[in-house]
This record gives sequence, C-alpha cells and structure tokens, in this order.
Amino acid sequence: MGKNQLLNGEQPTLVEYANFCGVCEKLQKEHLWKMIVEYPNMDITLLCVARDCLRQKIHEENTTRFNQGGDLDRLLKDYQLLLS
Repeated sequence: MGKNQLLNGEQPTLVEYANFCGVCEKLQKEHLWKMIVEYPNMDITLLCVARDCLRQKIHEENTTRFNQGGDLDRLLKDYQLLLS
C-alpha cells in the first residue's frame, strides 16, 4: 500500500505498521506534529504511534529544559497559580 493511503486512513498491514514505527522514531518532532495535524483521518494505530513518538521527544526536551531552569519553570509556576 502507498504512503499516501496510509496517511489518509487505510489500515496498515503488520509490516507497514512496523515500518511506520521505525520511521516515526527517527522523524523530528516538527514532522510528527505536521503528520498528526494534517492527516487526522490516519488509522488510529498509526496515529497513536505518531503521538507517542512526539510525546516522548517532547518529554526528553522538557526534562532537559526543567533541569536547566528558566522559561519552563516559570510556565509551570504560572499554571500552578492559575489552577490553585
């Protein structure tokens, strides 16, 4: 099956799913975000892979940013104040 068909909602085979997982692990977060936003009809299994990979990449970046202090710490405090 073609890549366009997968991105537009066709159900992947196991091989296509495995290949998609490998690709998502290597894509930059900007490409993952674009894929999630621009292809909302993507099969749910592929969409979950893309979201999980994006979440992991952002988590790693945020961990580094929190450890360095700065803007993310301020943003956290702002949310905490807003929610209390």
